[in-house]
Amino acid sequence: MSQTLVVHPLTQPATDARKARAATAYLVRRTHAAPAVIMALRYLADRQHLMLYGSFIAHDTYLAGPEGPQPAPCACPQIGPLDVQTLLSLSDFDCLNAMVAQWEHLGSDAICHQAKDAAWGCARLNASLLDRPIIALEAIVAQVDEDGTLAAHLRHRHPGEAVPA
Repeated sequence: MSQTLVVHPLTQPATDARKARAATAYLVRRTHAAPAVIMALRYLADRQHLMLYGSFIAHDTYLAGPEGPQPAPCACPQIGPLDVQTLLSLSDFDCLNAMVAQWEHLGSDAICHQAKDAAWGCARLNASLLDRPIIALEAIVAQVDEDGTLAAHLRHRHPGEAVPA
C-alpha cells in the first residue's frame, strides 16, 4: 500500500508576543539604536535563526515598511528584565548577539540596507495600495535555503516525525 506525501504551504506557529517583546527589549538594551535599526536587527536575527534552526525567534510575520522589514504589530504584554533571560533560548541569544556584533562592526546604515533584501523588495514591488505589505515566508526562505531542506522542513506539518515510506 503506497501513501502519498501531502505537501503543505510553508507555515509557522502564531507569534509569541512575549518572546517578540523580549527580543526587542534585548536589542534595545544592547544597542540603544533607533527603532528602524532595531527592526532591521530583529529581521536579520530571525533570518539567521531560520537558516540555522528552522524557525524565527518569536514566529513573527514581517511587513515590508518603507524603512525596511518590521514585525507585524501584536498585542505585546509587559515583561520585566528577568523575563528576557527566561523567554529567550541560547540559539535566540546567539542570533541576536551575532546581529549586534555586525551592527557594531558595520553601523546602522549598513544594517538597515542589509535588511532590505530581495524578500523585502519583492513585497514592496508587489504592494498595490498597502503601505506595509506582508513579506512572504517563502521569499525569506528562498534567501537562506540553498538545497531546499528548510522549505521541506517548514512544509511538514509535524517536523521530527517519521514520514511513511
